[in-house]
Amino acid sequence: MIIRSTYTRILIIRAILVSALVLGALGASNLMAQETPAPTPEEAKTIQEFSTFFGYMFGERFKSQGMIIDGDAFAAAFKAALKGEPEPFNKDDLTRVQEAYSAYTNRVSQTKNEATIKAGKEFLAAQEKKADWKKTASGIVYRIEKEGSEPRPTASSTVKVQYVGSLIDGTVFNDSREMGGPIEFPLNGVIPGWTEGLQLVGTGGIIDMYLPSELAYGAQAQAKIPAHSVLHFRVEVLEVK
Repeated sequence: MIIRSTYTRILIIRAILVSALVLGALGASNLMAQETPAPTPEEAKTIQEFSTFFGYMFGERFKSQGMIIDGDAFAAAFKAALKGEPEPFNKDDLTRVQEAYSAYTNRVSQTKNEATIKAGKEFLAAQEKKADWKKTASGIVYRIEKEGSEPRPTASSTVKVQYVGSLIDGTVFNDSREMGGPIEFPLNGVIPGWTEGLQLVGTGGIIDMYLPSELAYGAQAQAKIPAHSVLHFRVEVLEVK
């Protein structure tokens, strides 16, 4: 049985919003074609460059949002709209297609989630067996590279840290140094795995830890983090307040 997920509802809303932007742009393009003179060669080049940028921008947006699009069909419909050809669908068609697309993306999302959960559990089970690695009762698999000293963080502390965050395949999604770090934040305002994990070291300490998805972002996908991902962080605690 396919269950309509929050992720799919968000996906549909995003698709509708993006479609509205595209349709608005198409309307502006048709208006421009009706009311403006033929472009000079230099202006034609500018239009071509802008069109390339515009097309790539929306393709990139579709990809980043996880939308599954037939590029050839999209391009053909886009060209048809620019030429002022009749719409290739009616309201009933649109409703039917949206429902079918929703069911398909739900199935794709469910399959990906199951694979991610399985891979994460297998990875953590193997990692905790390695030398020098331990596991907390909550499921954090970690090793202390440097103990640090007093004061040690508590759940209500504010900490200043340098860190790198990555997926279990090594893909880096955050690096405080690249963001102009160190970064300072209250421990009660971050994901649960950080709140718990950073209390395992003191000031100047370094912890290497893998967080089960339940202690990270869970079912909520982030920009570079798939839903249900186990996350890897190497954190140096520079200051505790």
